[in-house]
Amino acid sequence: LNSRDKQRKQIAVSLFIATMLLTIFILVVIFAASLVFSVDLVDYGISKEERGRIACYIDTANSCTNCYPRDDFWDPEEPRCPEWTNDDILKVLQTQLKQSATLAAIFLIYAFSALRFGFVLRSHVSRYQIEYV
Repeated sequence: LNSRDKQRKQIAVSLFIATMLLTIFILVVIFAASLVFSVDLVDYGISKEERGRIACYIDTANSCTNCYPRDDFWDPEEPRCPEWTNDDILKVLQTQLKQSATLAAIFLIYAFSALRFGFVLRSHVSRYQIEYV
């Protein structure tokens, strides 16, 4: 390992540490935003149009009526997906936000572990002795 290789390895490790710090920052923002919005979501008023649009988007069982123009019973004057209430929509959105916060917390644990590995690797690379043959 010559001095140029050592310098390249130090730069690579520094870039890895910077990337992990950026990742941790983004995960903390996602975690905090998911928690805040999952709690404050109840206070938001959802209009009938928004409720219908969200219900048609999150419905995976095709239980909504009047969602798409290609439906047999589509009427643009009728509300979209009257089967879903505002409470149903809020419960699903809160569940999705809590799942997002949980995943962000799990990824944060791995990101901190990887950051720790980056600092250990940086110290090992910096202490490595250059041998000339």
